[in-house]
Amino acid sequence: SGYRYILTMICPATKFPEAVPLKELNSVGIVDGLLSVFSRVGFPAELQSDQGSVFTSALTTTFLQKCGIRIVHSSVRHPQSNSVEAWHSVLKRVLRALCYEHSRDWEACLPATMFALRSVPHETTGFSPAELVYGRSLRSPLRMLREAWEGRGEDPTVVEYVLGLLERLQCCRGLVERSMQAAQTRAKLYYDRTARQRTFSAGDKVMLLAASKKNKLDVQWEGPAEVLEKLSDTNYALKMQGKRKEVRIYHSNLMKPYHERQA
Repeated sequence: SGYRYILTMICPATKFPEAVPLKELNSVGIVDGLLSVFSRVGFPAELQSDQGSVFTSALTTTFLQKCGIRIVHSSVRHPQSNSVEAWHSVLKRVLRALCYEHSRDWEACLPATMFALRSVPHETTGFSPAELVYGRSLRSPLRMLREAWEGRGEDPTVVEYVLGLLERLQCCRGLVERSMQAAQTRAKLYYDRTARQRTFSAGDKVMLLAASKKNKLDVQWEGPAEVLEKLSDTNYALKMQGKRKEVRIYHSNLMKPYHERQA
């Protein structure tokens, strides 16, 4: 069918995922994919992505600006700062299992994969993404069998349905907020056990931890690069070496001071 890539998105609040198959990885495909999702869910106020060229290109940047969307780029080679990266491994495992079981192309298995991932309760929120977006669980084949056996019962009126939906969403929101705060507290306690804060100042020269070009399982220090600005407690804007002298954002965990050799 010609599809080779997937544009993935996830709502940080509800954990509701989106996946759009793409034939080519370019700015036009990214913009079309974003628009197909925005046309159904609305235009977000903020969008976080990695620093891939398709997300930093003039076309993508202009499109997002025209839509009133603020774009935030996560740190280079630090997937922990982007919530969708952790979800990628889950998507790959489920998609691979379905393709192996049914001997079909991955794009044919994508709808069933997304249905499953939207229906399963998330460990952080305690609810399925579908419940937090629609106020109800998705109607599955098992539920249809149960309805055929027991009967569907009497349908509520429009007013009863709307009032019930609002009540469920409000209840879910309170529970999710407490659940996410607890998850963040656990993550911080785990991180603080071994974390060591690294601080740099503008003008400092640093080395950067990167995967080896010959072996992606091996890592090596590259550089030096110059610190231009401290963006947060952990993120820094760096001026890279080379002809382009581009500016990129790095996490402090991937940086160490550069010491020039004494002559």
